[in-house]
Amino acid sequence: MHELKETTDLFQSNLFKMQIDELLKEVDFSRQNAAPLDKVLHRLKEIFDSAGEIKGITVEGAKTKMATLGVNIPFPHPAPAADTKYQFSFKRPAKVFIAGSYLLKALVKNPKSCAIDLAVQMPDDLFLEKDHLNYRYFHKRAFYLAVLASLLLPHTDSLSVDMKFSFSLGNGDPRRPVLVLYPVATGSPTDFSRLKCCIRILPCISPGVFSSPKLGPRRNNVRPGFLHPQQDAGDASTATAPLPRTPRYNSSVLHDSAMAGHLNFLHTHVTGCAAFKDAAMLGKVWLYQRTLHDTFGGFLWTMLMGYLLTSKSSAVRIAQHNFTAQAIFMTPDSKPLDEPEFTLDAFKSAYDVVIVDPTGQINLASFVSSSVLAQLQHEARSSLVLLKELGADRFEVLFLKKSANTLVNFDSTISIRKIPSSFPAYKDSVALDFPSRTEFACHFYPRLLTKALKSRLVLLVLNQDPLQPWDLAQDVPDRDSKFSPITIGFSLEPENSLRAVELGPGPEDTTAVTEFRRMWGSLAQLRRFNDGTIAESVLWEADSNIDSRSQVTAQMAVYLLSRHGGVDARHVISWGGELVPFLSEFGGQTDHPAAMVRRGTFQNAMDAFQGLSKAIRALNTLPLAIDHVTQCDAGLSYCSTFPPQPHVSAGGPALPISAPVLCDAMDVIVQLEGSSKWPQTLAALQQAKLAFYVRMAELLKSEGLQTNVSRPDPRDPVASGFLEVAIPPGFAFRVRIKSGHEAALARAELQRAKVAAKAKESSPADAGTFSVARAAELVERAEQVFDRLPAHATRMHNLCLRHPHLSSTVRLLRRFVAAHLLLGTALTPQAADLLAAAAFCDPAPFAAPPASSWCGLMRCLALLRDRDWAADPAVVVEADRGSEIDPEALAAARKRIEAAAAAPGAALEPRFQTAGDLDGEWWRVRGVKERVKQLAFRRLCSVAEAALKVVEDSLLKGTDALIPKTFATPLADFDVVLRLDPARLPRFHQSLSYDSTVVPTEKRRFKNLGDAGRDETTKALELFDPMERYIETLKTHFGNIMTVFHDPHGGDLVAVVWDKDFLDDLRRDPPRDYRAGLPYSAALLLSTPSTDPALQQQQPPTKKRRRNGGDAPVPLPAKEAVGGGGGAGKARPHVLAVLGEMVRLGSGLVVGVELRDQGLLELA
Repeated sequence: MHELKETTDLFQSNLFKMQIDELLKEVDFSRQNAAPLDKVLHRLKEIFDSAGEIKGITVEGAKTKMATLGVNIPFPHPAPAADTKYQFSFKRPAKVFIAGSYLLKALVKNPKSCAIDLAVQMPDDLFLEKDHLNYRYFHKRAFYLAVLASLLLPHTDSLSVDMKFSFSLGNGDPRRPVLVLYPVATGSPTDFSRLKCCIRILPCISPGVFSSPKLGPRRNNVRPGFLHPQQDAGDASTATAPLPRTPRYNSSVLHDSAMAGHLNFLHTHVTGCAAFKDAAMLGKVWLYQRTLHDTFGGFLWTMLMGYLLTSKSSAVRIAQHNFTAQAIFMTPDSKPLDEPEFTLDAFKSAYDVVIVDPTGQINLASFVSSSVLAQLQHEARSSLVLLKELGADRFEVLFLKKSANTLVNFDSTISIRKIPSSFPAYKDSVALDFPSRTEFACHFYPRLLTKALKSRLVLLVLNQDPLQPWDLAQDVPDRDSKFSPITIGFSLEPENSLRAVELGPGPEDTTAVTEFRRMWGSLAQLRRFNDGTIAESVLWEADSNIDSRSQVTAQMAVYLLSRHGGVDARHVISWGGELVPFLSEFGGQTDHPAAMVRRGTFQNAMDAFQGLSKAIRALNTLPLAIDHVTQCDAGLSYCSTFPPQPHVSAGGPALPISAPVLCDAMDVIVQLEGSSKWPQTLAALQQAKLAFYVRMAELLKSEGLQTNVSRPDPRDPVASGFLEVAIPPGFAFRVRIKSGHEAALARAELQRAKVAAKAKESSPADAGTFSVARAAELVERAEQVFDRLPAHATRMHNLCLRHPHLSSTVRLLRRFVAAHLLLGTALTPQAADLLAAAAFCDPAPFAAPPASSWCGLMRCLALLRDRDWAADPAVVVEADRGSEIDPEALAAARKRIEAAAAAPGAALEPRFQTAGDLDGEWWRVRGVKERVKQLAFRRLCSVAEAALKVVEDSLLKGTDALIPKTFATPLADFDVVLRLDPARLPRFHQSLSYDSTVVPTEKRRFKNLGDAGRDETTKALELFDPMERYIETLKTHFGNIMTVFHDPHGGDLVAVVWDKDFLDDLRRDPPRDYRAGLPYSAALLLSTPSTDPALQQQQPPTKKRRRNGGDAPVPLPAKEAVGGGGGAGKARPHVLAVLGEMVRLGSGLVVGVELRDQGLLELA
């Protein structure tokens, strides 16, 4: 009972506890057979203990001696001068012991390689009293480490395992290199390569070697004359000036003296608390998934846990504690020592983060910056929110998914490709504690940007690739000369980051004004605002659209780095706005004459919709009152790839080009009040609606609006009739009436069709009913047009208002999927909307929703790439997590979805669960074979992965030239490519490959002619999309033998993939028997050449075309078989005939055909 209560209180569910237990088993290094590793560790100790002595030699003698042994001493910068007076010696270690997590059995497996730390304590008598000054200790330490390496080189045979030796930086500290031993697989008894670990040799000293007060945070231990020997030591001003403190240098020395003490501290907690080891391992996994294992570190995490355990503090303290105001002291009384060198003020004035060890003298967080701490607390707060979500399985998000990828975690990113050799902030006094300007830049830049951009940022994270290990015989790599780009990621505050004005203090606060002007320089100006406020401010250039304003923060960062960090703006690349041109017409040419006219926004369309709604609601003389006027178009829910634009045919402005541009008509549903007098058949209902349309058109026309009524089409007895209305300033709307009976009547037709089919009555056509399949299509059509689309549009409209960057993300995702010819085959447009919405409604494993369209699209692509869609196809989309959907109903629906996905023959596809569609059925791809649907979705996941790889390469190379490749799809996997005439495509202005030279460019001489200035062909092409009609025709005639792919956003090609059965028939040997009704044009293969003149003159067989396929049957060419005996004729698909028919159907539109596999013509 006690265990059950513990599970409920701590883990909230048995499943979560079981997952934790299994994870700990998987990552626990101590569960492996480490006997080979232990043998090697013991042998290393024997080698070190038996080492001989090297008496005092000069620095040049030390270099020469080590060079003869194949080792280059890893002196930290600055290296000792040739005339250095002190000497270097070596004696066998005073102590060799295992340090760190391996001894505590708290070591966590690492996907790359985990480290076993072997501490080697150097004898005290190797050091003089003043060796803590001017890098003497670190130089002697480097020599000692080089000797240890030289001892191992000739003993590789005695170790019984091949080793690769290299030097590396210890925990990123350039002053404290370590020796790393990597095992090479040999299969010997001491081969521990299968453990995926390495051994690190860490030189250290005893606590009493140096006087601790001399290494306090305020003390200076690197004299200015050491870095600049040419400086005049006799200068009186220099002699009397206070020496700059060197807290980082001092802390490095103290860290080496406390290894044994820290190990004892942790060992006490491991032995005193059974769960401490498991908690430490779990914390290290959590850190690793957030890439904090290198910057914050598992050691500091474990020490902090030990302090919390001792002080009985709450486990949430890391997330909530104010480290700036309240430093942490792990001393017995949690207070600083009563010593002047180790006071609270001494630590706080020297370090960003203060976490002092149990001795009260060493800041364990001396190398942790404030930005790293902010990232840690940000992630901790996010994880606590996830842990508190009742009924949600967040284990995978917390411990299995990496959440710190620069591409998907940050809303905006800048990459610094080069830093200057000097800049104002990097003074000589700073260089004493930061000998590397790159190291100082990584420390200074986050503090600068955080201070200046605080109100705009949620989080700032700096990343730079660490120095890689180097060979023993190589020189120590210089971080400045081998500069790797610095990447700074910004998580933006959604509202404040969009401000184009940075507001400063008022003129009365002179101190703040001075600081503001010092920060912003000449850009700062005193301004009066509309509300009467007078304040210092900086104005940044940005368009009114949200995508442009979201880049203001990056512009500010580049300016600040240039002004205060000395960085040339040409060496800074900003990421976040590179995708905006893909949402522009005319190839992103903002200066295109037509683009200057078509600058309407979604708000313009919404205003026009409000005007239409008001006009329709004012129609009081209709037989039935109007209940609702609902948008059901993507253009009215901020989700269409391009904002709807006024059109000349609807009264809008004329474009200064002669190429056709399609009129964007937006769909609207008008809900009338309920009535039982509506007709009871679909056809009659359409005619009744037609009467309403005619009356509404008359009334609206009397109000000065342009209207047109479209008659119902018998082929679509559900929603083909509608009313077209043009609203100033030129927006067109397509209005449909909803009676509330459409779906019910369609289901009644389906029921009649089932009864008729079951009773085997006369054919459905003769009986005046629909076939079962056709009736099911009508039900789907009625539900989609009158119920699903309005509900979806309303949901997306509300979500886009709640999340400002969702609209641009949806549009980019639609553009991406369409550009790869997969919109409608891999994802429906509405499914793409919900996929993007999922990244905002449930951002886990990330702490917050995206605050830029760049981040939104990257997260969507990462979701496509990383999710196991076969095992977890259901994606929940809620406006607020846990507020809309009953958890039990959701879980039951998820089980049904998973069962359906696991059924034989089921396609791999996502299901999007919403409050109105728990089973995720609404927006599945339909009309495509299951096999093709699965292949298309797999291709989408593959291109998403490839696109992310391209963007990552762009970040590494520091260029955005590769970004267009993410929207370019390879055509090698398609069987046929049909090239279309761009001049006949009224959506070509939306094409990614728009080229004004391939479309009519003649401008009208008189702009005031408006609609009258266009020829009849252009007018016709602006009212319908021939590409869309051509695709429908191809699907109607050839949908059983091929799948058609295209880009609905101005694509100028149609790609085709042959059906598997079609290819099987083509390659069948022997060919199949000829029969009537083959689903394709066939080549008749006669078994024996005929000599009968009557037969030779006989017309070849013909394939009867469908009712609307043409006027006359098409002759099918006959071929004589090569060889063969008597018998019936054989038939094989005639590829050339099929292609010819496809071209004929697209006459005037198709200008070229590419058959990828020419060998198919040989088979046909």
